[in-house]
Amino acid sequence: SPLVGANDGTPAGYILPDIIVRQGEQGLTATVTDRWCGRVRISGYYRSYLESAGSPEVRDYLRQKIQRARWVMAAMEQRQRTVTLIAQALLRFQREFFLGGELAAVTLRQAAREIGVHESTVSRAVSGKHLRCSRGTFPVRYFFSAGVRSQQKDQGPVGRESVKERILQLVREEDPQSPLSDEAIRRRLEQDGLEISRRTVTKYRAECGIRSTADRRA
Repeated sequence: SPLVGANDGTPAGYILPDIIVRQGEQGLTATVTDRWCGRVRISGYYRSYLESAGSPEVRDYLRQKIQRARWVMAAMEQRQRTVTLIAQALLRFQREFFLGGELAAVTLRQAAREIGVHESTVSRAVSGKHLRCSRGTFPVRYFFSAGVRSQQKDQGPVGRESVKERILQLVREEDPQSPLSDEAIRRRLEQDGLEISRRTVTKYRAECGIRSTADRRA
């Protein structure tokens, strides 16, 4: 997906998704793009050089470098496996979102417990990663947030980004002559079944780049 270029004439960049979620005949599937697979390997030149090197110092040096290269390759494979597990976990956690519904509240800790690794491992694995689905391309971290508790018994917590989208919608639809206060927004969200404090509304509104009530008044 292309990124919007700056107004200074710099060319737009492009995001190559690391995870692609598709809806097919078999339901939702997640594919992890493996860009380095088959491209990263230890050069045969150094292997043969190690076998023919006459100096013990040279052989020790080459062994150390080859061992380090193998460690890096193993770490890359492990990271790829972790991303694959995260992608499968997101299919379960965010199924409703991928089908057009709300974004669920899921934390990194929950995902870590789901796949059996430490929270910091998940955090490092998703850093800088993007996911593409029918609704667009998102940073993988977009799918992780504590969220807001729902009053509906059959619905779990609603993700932060979904709540922020609701706030944006309310502000778009408000009367410019009488814009909604943060408390009024809180009450509207409460009517939708969301338990949220006015302070949290103020925080989310600011994160959305929405000005205060006084500044929005036409």
